[in-house]
Amino acid sequence: MVRYEFDDDEVLRVSTAAMWRLAESGGAASVHELAAAAGISRSTFHRMFPRKEDCVRPATRDTRRMMMRVIEDAPARMPLLNAYVHGFAVVAEGAFAERTRRLLPVVTADTQLWSVWADEVLAGTADLADVLQRRGAELTRPQAEVLAVAILSLTSLVLRDATDGADAVQRLRARVTDLLHAIGQVSATDLVAKKER
Repeated sequence: MVRYEFDDDEVLRVSTAAMWRLAESGGAASVHELAAAAGISRSTFHRMFPRKEDCVRPATRDTRRMMMRVIEDAPARMPLLNAYVHGFAVVAEGAFAERTRRLLPVVTADTQLWSVWADEVLAGTADLADVLQRRGAELTRPQAEVLAVAILSLTSLVLRDATDGADAVQRLRARVTDLLHAIGQVSATDLVAKKER
Protein backbone atom coordinates (compact mmCIF):
# COMPACT_ATOMS: atom_id res chain seq x y z
CA MET A 1 0.00 0.00 0.00
CA VAL A 2 1.33 3.42 -0.94
CA ARG A 3 1.49 5.88 1.93
CA TYR A 4 1.08 9.50 0.94
CA GLU A 5 2.84 12.18 2.91
CA PHE A 6 1.49 15.70 2.84
CA ASP A 7 3.20 18.85 3.97
CA ASP A 8 1.54 20.31 7.10
CA ASP A 9 1.15 23.68 5.41
CA GLU A 10 -0.62 22.06 2.46
CA VAL A 11 -2.99 20.13 4.74
CA LEU A 12 -3.75 23.35 6.66
CA ARG A 13 -4.37 25.22 3.39
CA VAL A 14 -6.77 22.52 2.19
CA SER A 15 -8.50 22.38 5.59
CA THR A 16 -8.97 26.15 5.63
CA ALA A 17 -10.36 26.20 2.08
CA ALA A 18 -12.69 23.30 2.88
CA MET A 19 -13.93 25.00 6.05
CA TRP A 20 -14.72 28.18 4.09
CA ARG A 21 -16.64 26.14 1.50
CA LEU A 22 -18.51 24.28 4.24
CA ALA A 23 -19.44 27.60 5.83
CA GLU A 24 -20.55 29.14 2.52
CA SER A 25 -22.70 26.11 1.66
CA GLY A 26 -24.33 25.85 5.07
CA GLY A 27 -22.72 22.44 5.41
CA ALA A 28 -24.22 21.09 2.18
CA ALA A 29 -20.95 21.00 0.20
CA SER A 30 -19.98 17.59 -1.10
CA VAL A 31 -16.46 16.20 -0.82
CA HIS A 32 -16.06 16.97 -4.52
CA GLU A 33 -16.97 20.64 -3.85
CA LEU A 34 -14.63 20.83 -0.85
CA ALA A 35 -11.78 19.37 -2.89
CA ALA A 36 -12.48 21.76 -5.78
CA ALA A 37 -12.49 24.73 -3.39
CA ALA A 38 -9.01 23.67 -2.26
CA GLY A 39 -7.79 23.02 -5.81
CA ILE A 40 -7.21 19.29 -5.30
CA SER A 41 -8.83 16.10 -6.54
CA ARG A 42 -11.43 14.19 -4.58
CA SER A 43 -9.03 11.26 -4.15
CA THR A 44 -6.33 13.56 -2.75
CA PHE A 45 -8.91 15.03 -0.37
CA HIS A 46 -9.73 11.51 0.87
CA ARG A 47 -6.05 10.70 1.33
CA MET A 48 -5.73 13.79 3.52
CA PHE A 49 -9.04 13.36 5.33
CA PRO A 50 -10.53 9.86 5.54
CA ARG A 51 -13.93 11.32 6.49
CA LYS A 52 -15.44 14.57 5.25
CA GLU A 53 -15.73 15.95 8.79
CA ASP A 54 -12.01 15.43 9.41
CA CYS A 55 -11.28 18.38 7.14
CA VAL A 56 -12.03 20.80 10.01
CA ARG A 57 -9.38 19.29 12.30
CA PRO A 58 -6.15 20.92 10.98
CA ALA A 59 -7.55 24.46 10.81
CA THR A 60 -9.19 24.09 14.22
CA ARG A 61 -5.92 22.76 15.68
CA ASP A 62 -4.00 25.68 14.13
CA THR A 63 -6.45 28.17 15.67
CA ARG A 64 -6.10 26.48 19.08
CA ARG A 65 -2.31 26.60 18.87
CA MET A 66 -2.38 30.27 17.95
CA MET A 67 -4.62 30.94 20.92
CA MET A 68 -2.19 29.15 23.26
CA ARG A 69 0.67 31.32 21.96
CA VAL A 70 -1.37 34.48 22.61
CA ILE A 71 -2.19 33.32 26.15
CA GLU A 72 1.43 32.50 26.87
CA ASP A 73 2.59 35.85 25.48
CA ALA A 74 0.04 37.86 27.49
CA PRO A 75 1.56 40.20 30.09
CA ALA A 76 2.74 38.30 33.17
CA ARG A 77 0.66 40.56 35.43
CA MET A 78 -2.54 39.52 33.65
CA PRO A 79 -4.49 36.94 35.69
CA LEU A 80 -4.64 33.49 34.11
CA LEU A 81 -8.33 33.48 33.26
CA ASN A 82 -8.11 36.99 31.83
CA ALA A 83 -5.19 35.84 29.69
CA TYR A 84 -7.33 32.95 28.44
CA VAL A 85 -10.25 35.23 27.58
CA HIS A 86 -7.74 37.56 25.86
CA GLY A 87 -6.41 34.65 23.78
CA PHE A 88 -9.94 33.62 22.89
CA ALA A 89 -10.76 37.21 21.90
CA VAL A 90 -7.74 37.45 19.62
CA VAL A 91 -8.76 34.38 17.63
CA ALA A 92 -12.53 34.93 17.90
CA GLU A 93 -12.35 38.56 16.82
CA GLY A 94 -9.25 38.36 14.64
CA ALA A 95 -8.38 36.62 11.40
CA PHE A 96 -10.68 33.68 12.11
CA ALA A 97 -13.74 35.68 13.14
CA GLU A 98 -15.71 35.58 9.90
CA ARG A 99 -14.92 31.93 9.20
CA THR A 100 -15.86 30.96 12.75
CA ARG A 101 -19.06 33.00 12.68
CA ARG A 102 -20.15 31.34 9.43
CA LEU A 103 -18.99 27.86 10.32
CA LEU A 104 -20.38 27.53 13.85
CA PRO A 105 -24.03 27.07 12.81
CA VAL A 106 -22.91 24.38 10.35
CA VAL A 107 -20.71 22.60 12.90
CA THR A 108 -23.29 22.68 15.69
CA ALA A 109 -26.03 21.36 13.38
CA ASP A 110 -23.96 18.35 12.29
CA THR A 111 -23.11 15.87 15.05
CA GLN A 112 -20.11 14.45 13.19
CA LEU A 113 -18.61 17.88 12.54
CA TRP A 114 -19.34 18.94 16.12
CA SER A 115 -17.65 15.81 17.43
CA VAL A 116 -14.44 16.57 15.50
CA TRP A 117 -14.56 20.28 16.43
CA ALA A 118 -15.16 19.60 20.12
CA ASP A 119 -12.49 16.90 20.13
CA GLU A 120 -9.96 19.42 18.83
CA VAL A 121 -10.99 22.04 21.38
CA LEU A 122 -10.66 19.55 24.23
CA ALA A 123 -7.41 18.20 22.78
CA GLY A 124 -5.97 21.46 24.02
CA THR A 125 -6.11 20.22 27.62
CA ALA A 126 -2.42 19.33 27.81
CA ASP A 127 -1.43 22.48 25.90
CA LEU A 128 -3.46 24.73 28.17
CA ALA A 129 -2.28 22.96 31.33
CA ASP A 130 1.32 23.56 30.18
CA VAL A 131 0.59 27.24 29.54
CA LEU A 132 -1.13 27.65 32.92
CA GLN A 133 1.91 26.23 34.68
CA ARG A 134 4.43 28.20 32.60
CA ARG A 135 2.57 31.44 33.31
CA GLY A 136 3.53 31.02 36.94
CA ALA A 137 0.39 29.55 38.42
CA GLU A 138 1.25 27.55 41.48
CA LEU A 139 -0.71 24.57 40.28
CA THR A 140 0.20 20.92 40.42
CA ARG A 141 -0.10 19.11 37.10
CA PRO A 142 -3.43 17.51 38.06
CA GLN A 143 -4.78 20.92 39.17
CA ALA A 144 -3.64 22.54 35.91
CA GLU A 145 -5.31 19.77 33.91
CA VAL A 146 -8.59 20.08 35.86
CA LEU A 147 -8.62 23.85 35.34
CA ALA A 148 -7.79 23.39 31.65
CA VAL A 149 -10.67 20.91 31.18
CA ALA A 150 -13.08 23.29 32.92
CA ILE A 151 -11.98 26.27 30.82
CA LEU A 152 -12.06 24.32 27.55
CA SER A 153 -15.48 22.89 28.38
CA LEU A 154 -16.74 26.43 28.92
CA THR A 155 -15.21 27.36 25.58
CA SER A 156 -17.06 24.51 23.86
CA LEU A 157 -20.33 25.70 25.40
CA VAL A 158 -19.66 29.28 24.32
CA LEU A 159 -18.84 28.20 20.76
CA ARG A 160 -21.99 26.08 20.60
CA ASP A 161 -24.09 28.95 21.95
CA ALA A 162 -22.46 31.59 19.73
CA THR A 163 -24.47 30.53 16.70
CA ASP A 164 -27.13 33.09 17.54
CA GLY A 165 -24.77 35.96 16.70
CA ALA A 166 -24.13 37.03 20.30
CA ASP A 167 -20.69 38.20 21.35
CA ALA A 168 -18.74 35.02 22.06
CA VAL A 169 -16.05 36.86 24.03
CA GLN A 170 -18.65 38.39 26.36
CA ARG A 171 -20.27 34.98 26.73
CA LEU A 172 -16.93 33.42 27.66
CA ARG A 173 -16.31 36.15 30.26
CA ALA A 174 -19.77 35.48 31.70
CA ARG A 175 -19.23 31.70 31.77
CA VAL A 176 -15.83 32.11 33.48
CA THR A 177 -17.42 34.43 36.03
CA ASP A 178 -20.18 31.86 36.62
CA LEU A 179 -17.55 29.17 37.13
CA LEU A 180 -15.64 31.26 39.65
CA HIS A 181 -18.83 32.09 41.56
CA ALA A 182 -19.85 28.43 41.61
CA ILE A 183 -16.43 27.39 42.88
CA GLY A 184 -16.54 30.08 45.55
CA GLN A 185 -19.98 29.02 46.76
CA VAL A 186 -19.40 25.28 46.92
CA SER A 187 -16.86 23.69 49.18
CA ALA A 188 -14.97 20.55 48.23
CA THR A 189 -16.90 18.71 50.94
CA ASP A 190 -20.22 19.75 49.35
CA LEU A 191 -19.07 18.34 46.03
CA VAL A 192 -17.86 15.04 47.40
CA ALA A 193 -20.31 14.11 50.16
CA LYS A 194 -23.28 15.55 51.98
CA LYS A 195 -23.00 15.71 55.74
CA GLU A 196 -25.12 13.23 57.55
CA ARG A 197 -27.81 14.82 59.66
